[in-house]
Amino acid sequence: MREINKNIWSGGVLLGLCVVLIIQIPGQVGTTTDDSLSPAFLPMLVTALIAVMSVFLIVQGVLTKDIATATPVKQTFAEIGYVGLCILVMIIYVGILKWVGFIVATFAVIVVLALLYGNRNWLQILITAMVAPPAIMLFFRYTMLVLLPEGTLFN
Repeated sequence: MREINKNIWSGGVLLGLCVVLIIQIPGQVGTTTDDSLSPAFLPMLVTALIAVMSVFLIVQGVLTKDIATATPVKQTFAEIGYVGLCILVMIIYVGILKWVGFIVATFAVIVVLALLYGNRNWLQILITAMVAPPAIMLFFRYTMLVLLPEGTLFN
């Protein structure tokens, strides 16, 4: 039996995720009544681009005939555990985002993920966690004209 190439595996998972997102985005993101771009436009565009790239990844995996150059999927439990922890952190992040707000939730996620993936330079972690969320929020508010959740915990 032929082992599944990493590119086929990765492309298939990404394509499946994109299909789910394309189905979910219209119901999760509000619409506008004026002639401006819908808030769903950018997420749909990014999702569609990732879907196209995942199809290219699948095609590349299928066209790789030499098994020596096709790397089979052999994941260790530790690698899968890191991915699982990252997914769990992101699920918690989405759950607390409206409650504590974008800046506090993103600060916490940056710190947790940096530590999870081995960064032990506290100065670098704290500077990144303190500068990135406000910068991202200002970018979205004044450039993209999108308001990010401010949270209800401190109101």
